[in-house]
Amino acid sequence: MLKPKIKHKVSELEQNRKDYSKKTLSFFLIFLILILIGGSFINNYLNKTLFEQNIETKYKGLIFRLETDKDSYSQGEKVTIKVVIHNSTKNRVDIDFLTSEMVYFTVYSYLDLGFTRYYYKVWTTKPSIPLVPRTHRLSLKPGETTSIIKVWDQVDMNGNPIRTGKYKFVAELNTIDKINLSK
Repeated sequence: MLKPKIKHKVSELEQNRKDYSKKTLSFFLIFLILILIGGSFINNYLNKTLFEQNIETKYKGLIFRLETDKDSYSQGEKVTIKVVIHNSTKNRVDIDFLTSEMVYFTVYSYLDLGFTRYYYKVWTTKPSIPLVPRTHRLSLKPGETTSIIKVWDQVDMNGNPIRTGKYKFVAELNTIDKINLSK
């Protein structure tokens, strides 16, 4: 009589081990799915705040506007990106930039993962090592307008031609108060 009870105990232990393995795998898969969903929500939130279209902003009475010469380009065509600065006040306005490079331009593309987009940098004028700050002052008379222009020849940072697709343009004003424009 003891042998049948022992067999029963062994088979019960094996069944418990199998059940535990199934539960562990289920919990791991649920955990992985929750991480992916949570990461997607965080990524979407950051993309919204970082890449929300903001082609115009006001700062110290000046109006900053990000423009491109066209909305659509052929592959390999040069893209003119410009920040137009207009003094809308009745007084002269001085604005200090941290370096003579008043605006850093960056171009982003994205991978569409269905429920989220992953943005990555394609090209930028921003140096990888910050420049030594040397104040550069821009003065605009009342009603005066000036532009900061950069031409992008549709190549990535390694000099390789980019693929056709949608791209996001971001202009970061190199002022003490960081101001970003995007289109």
